[in-house]
Amino acid sequence: MRLLLLTNKYPYPGRDGSSIAILNMIQGLLSQDIEVHLFALNATRVYVHPTQFSFDEPGQLYIKSMRVNTDFTLWSLVRNFFSGQPYHVERFYNRKFEEKLIDILTSRTFDVVQFEGLSMTVYLPVVRRYAPKSIVSLRAHNVEYKIWERWLTHNRSIVSFFVKMQVKRLKKYEISIAQQVDCILPISDVDRKEFVAMTKNPAKVQTVHFGLKASTMRRFSNFQFGRKKIVHLASFDWLPNRQGIEWFMAEVWPKLMKICPEVEFHVAGRNMPDKWFKDSISKVYFHGEISSPIEFLLSGKILVVPLLSGSGVRIKLLEALALGMPVVSTEVGAEGIEVINGEHILLANDSLEFAHAVCLLLDDEAMRRQLSYNARKLIEERYDLTSIACSLHQYYKEFSDNRISY
Repeated sequence: MRLLLLTNKYPYPGRDGSSIAILNMIQGLLSQDIEVHLFALNATRVYVHPTQFSFDEPGQLYIKSMRVNTDFTLWSLVRNFFSGQPYHVERFYNRKFEEKLIDILTSRTFDVVQFEGLSMTVYLPVVRRYAPKSIVSLRAHNVEYKIWERWLTHNRSIVSFFVKMQVKRLKKYEISIAQQVDCILPISDVDRKEFVAMTKNPAKVQTVHFGLKASTMRRFSNFQFGRKKIVHLASFDWLPNRQGIEWFMAEVWPKLMKICPEVEFHVAGRNMPDKWFKDSISKVYFHGEISSPIEFLLSGKILVVPLLSGSGVRIKLLEALALGMPVVSTEVGAEGIEVINGEHILLANDSLEFAHAVCLLLDDEAMRRQLSYNARKLIEERYDLTSIACSLHQYYKEFSDNRISY
């Protein structure tokens, strides 16, 4: 089987959740001896010098990318206001990228063309025209309009009017694309329900979880010694991540300091707002982008995920569970992951409830150990990369067979 993967970023070296999801998808496909062709937008703002990365898997991997400016600009926002298209998608269209894509599609045939995320479906008409026999699938990392719909419920800033307009456009566009593609691969069962409602066709929507090779990952062991250090790791160019930390700092942190004054909070990730570094808050440390995310996670006692909006699943949370790290999260933060409150993770939505959950877990080593063991076991049993990739390969083969017989 030959598959073309279209992505809105050059995924290597996996510096954020979506990049890691793409890399793991590639590794999983290769494990099934699939020939994978990656064609990626390489955004100017976060440009990565192209490199030929590889995995110890049997399939063949071919990589192409093109440097494209996808930045938010005032002019592009003004122009979008009159276009009627969702800006989230429109800004990823590039004529030269489209021309190169046509060359790729006409130079060889592909059994599957897989869009990694809604933004790349801006090239769906080209794929349909130049690869009419290919299975066209959407790997849905999120239900995009839901992210911003939820964001609005917790935000009344000056940009709310623009976001409201974008939510309406995104929802209309997302429903249209869901009906046009051959199949949809949401990352969670929660999102699957949304896409089934859009398409009215359960057969074309198949949940494909984010997969990991937990056996190759270190086990968390920071149970007994060291400071009461809680950590958070995210990419802060995504507004829901900023919103979550701002809520945590304003609502949860003051309560947590009163009931557990010895706690420390360490935050790391790309594109932090400058004001966070300027604010001097006792026992709160902002580290910016770091070279070793896993080492950062393992240095803490607990991971906190104070997310108020979003869709899909939090890749960093899944990685933490695979490490066996104790976690306190909001329900939105853990949405789409098959965790049970009190068995794999602690869930809390109210700010006081969240503070008490963190303090309880910091003081209870036996609970931390039990959550750690259960979390690791869950990932091994339900989120194994090879098993998930095998199921996807089988789904594509059955889809192709059914199309031929039809």
